[in-house]
Amino acid sequence: MQGPKVSVIIPVYQVENFLRRCVDSVLGQTLRDIEIILVDDGSPDQCPEICDAYAEAHDNVRVIHKKNGGLSSARNAGMRAASGKYVLFVDSDDWIDPETASELFATAEKYQVDFVRFRPVYAGWPSHQDGTLCDFGTEKGMREGLYTRQDILKEIYPRLFATPQLTLGVIVAAWRSLYNRAFLETNGLYFDEDVRYSEDTIFSARVVSATSSFYYLDGGRYYHYFFNPSSITKSFKADRWESCRHLIGCVERDFSTRADYDFTDQLWLQKLYCVASALRQRSLISDKDERWRYCAKVCGDPVTVEACRHLSLLQVHWKLRVEFMLIRMRAAWLLARV
Repeated sequence: MQGPKVSVIIPVYQVENFLRRCVDSVLGQTLRDIEIILVDDGSPDQCPEICDAYAEAHDNVRVIHKKNGGLSSARNAGMRAASGKYVLFVDSDDWIDPETASELFATAEKYQVDFVRFRPVYAGWPSHQDGTLCDFGTEKGMREGLYTRQDILKEIYPRLFATPQLTLGVIVAAWRSLYNRAFLETNGLYFDEDVRYSEDTIFSARVVSATSSFYYLDGGRYYHYFFNPSSITKSFKADRWESCRHLIGCVERDFSTRADYDFTDQLWLQKLYCVASALRQRSLISDKDERWRYCAKVCGDPVTVEACRHLSLLQVHWKLRVEFMLIRMRAAWLLARV
């Protein structure tokens, strides 16, 4: 029996105030041949009951209840249960436009690509008007259209992980792509469950390294990226640096000795990005002594010490350069106060 055209995977954890908006937007797709997989990642609120209610009311909604394992674990569970030709990830505090699945599916079919990349819009962000294009620092270098393997080597690989301006690579967030499920399965492309934060970085890099072609859609439609102050990216997690170190190790293992491209400088930039990203979390620590200990741990880590020997690769604002000088000096007491 042929499966649906698209499987929409929605990881669910402590989003009871937003979940219905998200699921309703997927149920309202103009493409009717879809399945919706709600992955309850051990949510302690009313989300499990909300998920079950949707599954009872709609034949194309399935629920997976699992022990909490993090976003990577939840997405993997959804991928293993999916039966659609294509897979689309939607975070449960975001929502999508009615034509999203239909237009992405049509593009994937027309160009016969491994994935279709698109650009989202802001929703509820304090410093951005709703509906404006998301700008993560690298979109200006992306052209709309088809990317062949040669295009990827020439245009994407030089900024796959991080740039000298210390922005992330051009293809990171997994919720910004529609993936061919057979392509993912054939290449064993799943999320590393030991990388609990910034898990998209290594997943997307592996996707790009395996693909023969993809299509990029610009213009700002399809996906509404909501500002949720309680989300993973906006709250402090005590194990964030440990996750960053594991991510660095994964990137080093997979991309340090590739024959098709020399990623040496980018790997240093990626390490520096992880250090800066981890230390930005200090502002979320209210206890001063705890903040100092956290800064000292990151600054004194051998990974940080080694990465700071390559500050000459950076092309950043003087304030960030000064911060890296303090990191190199291991001035945790000062970093904890600024």
